[in-house]
Amino acid sequence: ISSTTEQQRIKEQAPWLTILSQRMNPFRVLWKAFRCDAFSIAGAIPFHDQRNLMAMQAAMACLCRLGGGRVVVNAVSIQPIRDWLCIWFFRLTVAATHWFTVRDRTSAEHAQSMGVRRYLPRSPDPGIIFSPAAPGRIDEIWKAEKLPVTRPIIGIAPHFFVNRGRYYDPRYK
Repeated sequence: ISSTTEQQRIKEQAPWLTILSQRMNPFRVLWKAFRCDAFSIAGAIPFHDQRNLMAMQAAMACLCRLGGGRVVVNAVSIQPIRDWLCIWFFRLTVAATHWFTVRDRTSAEHAQSMGVRRYLPRSPDPGIIFSPAAPGRIDEIWKAEKLPVTRPIIGIAPHFFVNRGRYYDPRYK
């Protein structure tokens, strides 16, 4: 489920995925959430002060759980949320989850400040499932660090946001 209009990169890197737009097909998205085996919320900033997105995530999480599915959240980053309705949607989403992880201590602190009372384990960025934009450059860096490039690895790459934490910015790909 993607709210972005440009999905070509996702289609190229993960052709096995079916991409639905919550803006174009909101009822189909909700039906899929009710019928799915697992619903995963993952990404750079899945929780922030955007009521529509937060409401949709909460609805999908609750519908998945109601339909017997599992809800997994890998919140790479949780921003401080100021909107009371978004905080309520966040709590509703957390209540529907079976497994909730964060990437860093700051995100865990933000979640706890909004009412999460359980321990939030830390996990790596889910963005590592995609192919790198420049694999040759990654091999150069890896070799310079004297690390093996001949076997599969798991890597964590930093994200740089130049637009105060909003997810999409046309200045970078």
